[in-house]
Amino acid sequence: MEKEISLSTKTKFLVFLSFSIILSFINNIFFIFLLYIYLIYVFIKLRKFPNIKIILFGDIFILFMIIFMPLFSNKKPFLNILDIKISIPTLKYSFLIFLKVTFLLSLLNVFFNRENIKNFICTLRDFFIPKEIVGVIFLSLRYLDEFYILLKNLETSAYLRGFKFKTSLRTYKIISYFIYTLIKNIYEKSKNITTSMRLRCYKGEIYIICEREKINVKFLFFTFTYLLLSFFLTYFISNKF
Repeated sequence: MEKEISLSTKTKFLVFLSFSIILSFINNIFFIFLLYIYLIYVFIKLRKFPNIKIILFGDIFILFMIIFMPLFSNKKPFLNILDIKISIPTLKYSFLIFLKVTFLLSLLNVFFNRENIKNFICTLRDFFIPKEIVGVIFLSLRYLDEFYILLKNLETSAYLRGFKFKTSLRTYKIISYFIYTLIKNIYEKSKNITTSMRLRCYKGEIYIICEREKINVKFLFFTFTYLLLSFFLTYFISNKF
């Protein structure tokens, strides 16, 4: 059985950044299909799979865009369905955006799900990200982690009390109470974080002792070679057909 590989945070960050830049310029569906093959390879090698709920939640806005953008676009040709004109070029473009976003969300979820915050912040500093931005990202990640734990505790509490969603006034009252509790706790935690940072004389920079991480050169070489071959294959097929 093939051994599972372990990637450093720096390696993951470089790979994700490379794909983000490339996908912002390329709109070829065959090239994106090749990237999804690479994504499956990453799933197998890391023995990790993305959280489908998170991916679907992230795709909600994109799905709305796919539904409504073609209806209001004036780009020809049109597809007539029940006297409704749908712009075919805009529909294709929206679908490409959906594929790109889903790919990046899946890669992001597999690479950085429950990633050590310290390693991630150290990686950002190594890539010369401004210290003010690094500080904001650090505090945001810590805050989101607290929010996730709080939300899970509320879900567990509701489950243990036998809560079931029904279309009744009592159900709406319980949901309202949960939302109120959530907002109240978030507000209190934000005040505690603000007080804590003031007492520590926070001036826009987070001081963290970082350990040196090795970059997985073999994985990076494979990734960039695959990208190069995918680019040439796409170019050849596009000109051939």
